[in-house]
Amino acid sequence: MQNDKPLFVIITRNHNRYLLTCEFIESIEKISYKNKKIIIVDDGSTDDSGTRIKKEYKERVEVIFTKKYVEYCKGLNFGIRYAIQNFNPDFFFLINNDTKNFSENYFDVALNSFIENPKIGKFGSSVYDYEGGKRGGGNLMNKLGVDLVTPTEGYIIPRAVFEKIGIFDEALVRYFEDLDLIKRMHDNDYVTFADKSISFDHLGGGTTKNMPFVRNYYRVRNLLWFIKRYGKELTFRKRIILFKSYFGTHYYNFISPLKKLKLIMSIKVLASIIWGLLIGVFTSWKPKTNINE
Repeated sequence: MQNDKPLFVIITRNHNRYLLTCEFIESIEKISYKNKKIIIVDDGSTDDSGTRIKKEYKERVEVIFTKKYVEYCKGLNFGIRYAIQNFNPDFFFLINNDTKNFSENYFDVALNSFIENPKIGKFGSSVYDYEGGKRGGGNLMNKLGVDLVTPTEGYIIPRAVFEKIGIFDEALVRYFEDLDLIKRMHDNDYVTFADKSISFDHLGGGTTKNMPFVRNYYRVRNLLWFIKRYGKELTFRKRIILFKSYFGTHYYNFISPLKKLKLIMSIKVLASIIWGLLIGVFTSWKPKTNINE
């Protein structure tokens, strides 16, 4: 171990995805940086995949188990708190488990960036799909009024940033949690940065593709919550335009199975969208970001 080097802790969630998570482990271990620790948060798996991973990889990874399925934000926070209590990390690499082909010098490049600019709160890279097509990362984007260059699939955050601004907002459960984190970073003068010379590949939907409620309810609800909280300067008309621009995905999720006569799936999607609309409109966002809970 290069104990003189900062410790990078890699955290990903596993939920009934044994093969994907194994492929992820084999790939991320190829990053040449030595002082790194891999933590797999087994998030309520019902197929014994977490136990199998723990047995197969033994000392190579740390597998920790939630007592039940807690979802994205709570799952990552569970891993972050565990890492702080047990390993004293300097940086966290929060990454989806349906990823692979990481640049071997990934952490070396990231560390140099953090040294050159201590105000980097969130570091990212280029991201490609499994066929080599560009998914994102490195180009300036504006999502819901938030400027960012980092991809959502995986990024590095210094421990000091979490200690200052809090961790992922568990009230959001999943979706837009990265934008909320960036808003809090910007409020504390941190910036986002991506180095396009390094990259990884992302499959996309590796865990949620068979979860129509999750994919639609939380996106719709959180979109409304986000606009209500951070869109105060927007007129009502601009809010409607913004909502419509993001709503196309949910319309497709509803209409696609309907065209294939998969009526039950379409009904599930429609119900999750309607429920997301109702909860998003008539409830308030109550943040849960305390790192010490």
